[in-house]
Amino acid sequence: MGPDFKIDFIGIGTPKSATSWIFRCLCEHPQICGSSVKEVGFFYRDRYYNKGISFYKVFFNNCDADKIIGEFTPQYLASREVPGRIKQCFPDIKLIVCLRDPIDRAYSHYWFSRYKNRLRSSLYDSFGEAIRKHPSLLNHGFYYHHLTHWLKYFPRDNIKILIYEDISRNPLVFIQGIYEFLRVRGDFEPTTSHERLNAADSLYEKKDKIPLIRPTLLYVREFLRHTPLDKATHDLNNKLGLQEGITNFLIKNVVVKNNVVPQKPPIKPEDKIFLKKIYAEDVAKLKVFLSRELSSWNNFN
Repeated sequence: MGPDFKIDFIGIGTPKSATSWIFRCLCEHPQICGSSVKEVGFFYRDRYYNKGISFYKVFFNNCDADKIIGEFTPQYLASREVPGRIKQCFPDIKLIVCLRDPIDRAYSHYWFSRYKNRLRSSLYDSFGEAIRKHPSLLNHGFYYHHLTHWLKYFPRDNIKILIYEDISRNPLVFIQGIYEFLRVRGDFEPTTSHERLNAADSLYEKKDKIPLIRPTLLYVREFLRHTPLDKATHDLNNKLGLQEGITNFLIKNVVVKNNVVPQKPPIKPEDKIFLKKIYAEDVAKLKVFLSRELSSWNNFN
């Protein structure tokens, strides 16, 4: 790592827990600058990490030197390798993590993955089938387990642990708490704080309301994936933020304006029981660790 480059914060998790909303609120702050692509993935994608810190630095070329800078890659939390890699590069970094009821998080992750065609051969599995076939859907939800691993590398004071369900009670207080953690002006009010959470889910889940959008996005992604230029287009997409830019445009101009609300079927009782047994021990330990009852996590009360 060159002495002329450092970042101040990294959002490490977790998927489907309002990380895009948080990142947009942070980027609105006049004292903060986010990476040109939200989910850089540098520390967990070996092909990126092996290119060295100079490759990572490119994602922050848009940031002025007088600003607090950082990124959000929610997959980091569940990684075994990432904490050590970040520690080696940025030993004093501040970390942000947002935790959501793990059952609800897994359910949201399932729908997002299904409609983005990430469940591969089991694209049309039910949720119950998917959680038994795809452990990756569940791994992100073992919050206490993952946090204890991160605490081997970073002091507790360097990690801001947030609860997703607190956003609905007072989104402005929620985001201003992060501003204070980052030691920037805490009274700033971002316009993004008034946006509906997880609007991206609607884009993929209510295909009947916006029939041309999802097939078009899937077609373009699949076309690029299967061309000889697959890797080049993948890297270009990450550098320029093409997919995120298109998605955000559609969310703001189609989903939000037309008030498209996702309507997923309720989780089956047997699937909820299955997941509660899986997560019960980890949630119990997390409550003690946070000294909090987590009463907003309805699946565990």
